[in-house]
This record gives sequence, structure tokens and C-alpha cells, in this order.
Amino acid sequence: MNFDLKSLFKSKKSPPAEDTKQAKGLPPQLESALIWAKANLLLVMLAIVSVGALGAGWWYQGEFQSAIDEEAATYAGKAAELARLQSSEVTITIPGSAPVTVNTVVTAKLVDAVKQRMGVGGSDAVAIRRNAVAHNKGSHEPVVNLRLAPKDPKRQEVHLDFFKALNERYAELLAEVNAGSPPSEEDVVIKLQRRQVRFVQSNLKKAGDAALTSEERGQLQPELVSYRLALYNEVAQTRGMYCDAESIGLPSEPPAKGDLLRLWRLQWELWIAQDIVRACEMVNVDAAIQTAPIKRLARIQFVGPVLARGESSPSSEGDEPAPEGGEAGAADDSLATAPPIDPGAPVNMSQFATSAKGWASNQLFDVFTTRVNLFVETTKIPQITNAFSKQNFIVVTDVKIRPVDPFATAAEGFVYGNDAVSELTLTLESAWLREWTGPLMPDEVRAQLNTSGMLAGSEPSSTPDSTKEN
Repeated sequence: MNFDLKSLFKSKKSPPAEDTKQAKGLPPQLESALIWAKANLLLVMLAIVSVGALGAGWWYQGEFQSAIDEEAATYAGKAAELARLQSSEVTITIPGSAPVTVNTVVTAKLVDAVKQRMGVGGSDAVAIRRNAVAHNKGSHEPVVNLRLAPKDPKRQEVHLDFFKALNERYAELLAEVNAGSPPSEEDVVIKLQRRQVRFVQSNLKKAGDAALTSEERGQLQPELVSYRLALYNEVAQTRGMYCDAESIGLPSEPPAKGDLLRLWRLQWELWIAQDIVRACEMVNVDAAIQTAPIKRLARIQFVGPVLARGESSPSSEGDEPAPEGGEAGAADDSLATAPPIDPGAPVNMSQFATSAKGWASNQLFDVFTTRVNLFVETTKIPQITNAFSKQNFIVVTDVKIRPVDPFATAAEGFVYGNDAVSELTLTLESAWLREWTGPLMPDEVRAQLNTSGMLAGSEPSSTPDSTKEN
């Protein structure tokens, strides 16, 4: 269809007669407008459509803007939700430690991953705990059974059996490292007197008790000095380390009757001494004293348990013995409510007021402080401290070094060889897991430590087993 645009806007000089008839009776201006509109109908329609389009466009624009604003508000809400999820706090509980809180996006994939990881971590934690208990226990065994009922007659004689067995354990421990002591001064004097008699008779051709001139005494003195050093060197060449049982924990006399607290402390000290001596053995590797890095284990000082503030020590050197007979079982009532040993309980590792490492005795393990005096080859000190750190759960918290005069020590019978020697004092802290020590504890010890002595979830042991032999 074709339109003649020129004719569309062309002025009409004479309207059709029919339009003129319809316009009669109207005002002149309206009559002229009506006639023009009929003559230019297409133009009028276009004008009407244009005006309507303006209104429709305004309305459509308003509706479109409303839809945009609504969609923008929806996106803003989703963005805020994502921001909230991104900063969501998630708390993860790790067995044996305090809960850990992190900010992350929580998704189904994350939840599944955490569940899977916690499942694997849980099985790993059980295996690690078992290995830790086995490592901590090692070859440590009770001297005698101390799980005795309050009225068990064995309580009256257990201290004697314990002391006898304790002597045997210390003798076995010293034999492991081929330990020995210089000959006593009494033995040296006797042997020197015999040597003097033989020298006077053989070399000076006199009677053994004859008076000697100053020249003869000058000949005798180097002979006796050489012989004394030979006696000392014999020990230094055949023994692995200078050490004696009393210096590392063996009491000089039996403990008091019925004092199971003291017996448990001596049992504990034996285990610590075993770890220390075996750490020395690991360094020396069967070498003789003159060439061994550790020449002498002079003393072990058992300081005591590391306790959190406000707690009391279970047993110490000056404790009074427990009452004899059935009265010693008075702690049984408190054991009924004592907490069990819970491997999953959080452990406070910020006890720096009492420990350089920050730990202290708790329901999971006990911590014991010990000081060790050693005479060692000076250049091997780093190797020695490292060996102690590898022995069981031992931490070296302090080191003191003092040079040693070899002539002064030789006068006492200690011959250390040709290398420079220092006196090394180590302060040690060691951990002892109650998972294996708890079942061995007497009721008196359990009561003072406020523990049931049994692992959480295991059968309670309210009555000591007096018949079990270890």
C-alpha cells in the first residue's frame, strides 16, 4: 500500500459537501476544526497515537523501574546473605584441646569435608593416644602391687617387700649402663700400704716396716702416686659411667610401715631415674668412662610434681606416713565422686607461673620436675641435651654449665680422660599419662590427686585388687 505524503499535508480548498452538511449547527471554530479533522483524518490519528504513546511510555517506564528496583533489592539481600555466610563463625572441637573458632562459608560440601576429616582424625587420635601411652609406659613396671584394700594384712609388710625389690631394680638399672664408683679411700689406703711394703722389700732391700731416709722416701712417693692413679684408671677404663644407687634415688633405709603415699613416690622416682639413666646410655653407647661423652651421673634431685596454682602436692619427702590398718582407707568416699581420666578433655597449657613449658598436672597426665647433675665432655653438651629431649616425654627447661678442674676430681678418684670436662646441671620436666599410671595408684594417691584412677567409660575400680601380683 502506497501513501502520497505530499497530498496528505496539502490544503483542501473545498471540503466535501457531505462534511459540510454534518458540520452545520456547530460553532464556527468547532465546525472548521471538524471539517479539517475529517479532511486530515490520518494526521489526526497519528497525533492521537503520539500523545497516547507518551502516556503509555511514562507508565511503562514506571513499571520497568519498579521491576529493576525490586530485582536490585533481591540481589542486595542475597549479597548481604552471602556476606553473612562468609563471616559465619564455625566452632570445631578438637579432642584434647580447646575448641577452635574460624570465619568461613558454611556449605554442604564443607560440612561433609569436616565430617570426613573428623572421622579420620578421630581414628588417628585414638591410634596416636595408644602409641603415646605405650611410649610413655615403655618398660616401666611397678616394683610391687600397691593396690591394697584398707584392711589387707599385706599393708603391714609391703614396705619391706617394696624396699627389697627397689634395691634389686636399682642394681639392674646400674648394670644396664655398666656403672661403677671409684675405689673407696679405705681400700686405696690398704692397697697402698701393701704396695709400699713390697717396694721397700724389693727395691730398697729393707724390712717392710723399716725407717726410710729422705732419699728413699723420694723414691717411694712417685711409685705410690702412680699406683693410686692406676687404681683409679682401672675403673675409668672398664666402667661405662660413674654412678651409684643412692645418688639417683635409692633410699638408705626402708620407708615407714603403711605409708603407701611414700611408696608410690619412690615408685615414681624409680621410673624417672630409669629414663635418665637410659638417656645417658643412649649417648655413651657402651663406651668406657675415659672416652664416653657422659662421664658421671652425680645426682638426681627429685623436685616434685608441677602443680597448677592452688593445688597441693600428693606426696613429698617430708610427708607424715598414712595411718595404719583400716584407717588408711578413709579416702574411699571421695573416690566415688572423683573425675575419671578423660583423654578428650581440654588441657590448660598456659601454666607459665609454675612451668617454663606452660603445663601442669591435670586429669590426663602428671608433670614432674627433676634436676640432674652430670660431668660431661664439654663439646658433647648439645648432643647430650638433645638425647634427654628424645627420652620419653622429657623437656629440658634449664641448663647450667660449670668448668671442672681434672686434677681436683682425680684426687677424689674420678678420672675423666684427656678431653675438657664440664659439670652440667639440667632441669627436666617429664609427663606421665594417668591412663597407665592411674590403675596402679593406691587409693590414698588417687584421693590426693582427685582422680578415679580409671579411664572414662571403663568399669569403676572401687575395691583394690589385693591378689593381683605384678
